Amino acid sequence: MGKAVYVGLSGPTYYDYTNQAHTSHNDDRTSPNPILENAFGLAVFYDEIWFLCESLCPQSLRGHPNVRYIDRYFQGDQHTALRDQIASILNSDDEDTLPSDEVASRQNVAQYSAGLLKAGVSWGATGALDNHTHGLKIMGAYTSANSNRIDCLHQDLQIVELLRKTTALDVALNSFGQNLHKVLRPSEYDPALEIAKRAQLGAYIINARIDNLVDTNGPDSKVFEKIYENAFVKDFRKFLINKDVVSAGEVYLDVINEIDHAIRQQIRKAARDARPVKGLANMAIEAAVDLSGLGTAQKVGKWYLSATNPTPLGAAAFLMDLEE
Repeated sequence: MGKAVYVGLSGPTYYDYTNQAHTSHNDDRTSPNPILENAFGLAVFYDEIWFLCESLCPQSLRGHPNVRYIDRYFQGDQHTALRDQIASILNSDDEDTLPSDEVASRQNVAQYSAGLLKAGVSWGATGALDNHTHGLKIMGAYTSANSNRIDCLHQDLQIVELLRKTTALDVALNSFGQNLHKVLRPSEYDPALEIAKRAQLGAYIINARIDNLVDTNGPDSKVFEKIYENAFVKDFRKFLINKDVVSAGEVYLDVINEIDHAIRQQIRKAARDARPVKGLANMAIEAAVDLSGLGTAQKVGKWYLSATNPTPLGAAAFLMDLEE
């Protein structure tokens, strides 16, 4: 196993009650389909995604070889103690001992629509979306998931600390979870927040650049698989790691502009290397690159790119492969 990330009770930002997932053994009376705000970003940064249980995994990703369910993975007599510890955490009621999440929760509610856009939700079912499940049965415990409750995040962090005794694991934080995490564990710098913002930024870029990546079943499984197979995904990951990520939203345009610039530069270079041109022909290439939408510029450049080497590097190459 490579690097893994944990998605728990606070992990999915939303749940779709109209387009429900297949009922899992964890569901009590409903099976809303989870919506991950950062699914593609997690695929970029992690070799595996570990969900606490199947009910927290979007329908489209269930059965994917890079997805695991903790309640199924840790079975058998050798894991009885671990399962009992996780159940004890899930059954705990220590909300009164935690900092107040009132301000952060209100902030999250105010960002509800923005979060839907980041998650790629475009099918207009906002009235059927909520930020919580109904009852879930997990390892003998009875609980529920909620992206806007500090006690759910607290339980997730406890479970991750427990699992880290034997497994290298990061925790997935969506934008709601990042706000709650600052209340629960205030710090000028926290690696969990930095990692989460990079994954969120990666997902945000991919969702925004490629249409219809998320539908009522969840993230497009073919694109999800493409990310895991892509030769340039490590370059894209390094590119994001090297960004000074304060807020994914704040740096988004800067990162996109940098990627676009790299693509345009490569199109120009490829065109000139493959077919040295002057005059009106050269002006046509420049106009296509500078004045049209990027999608059109890429299409214009395909003929030149196919005849040259190298292709665009790093983050630009990764996104061009996905857009292809």
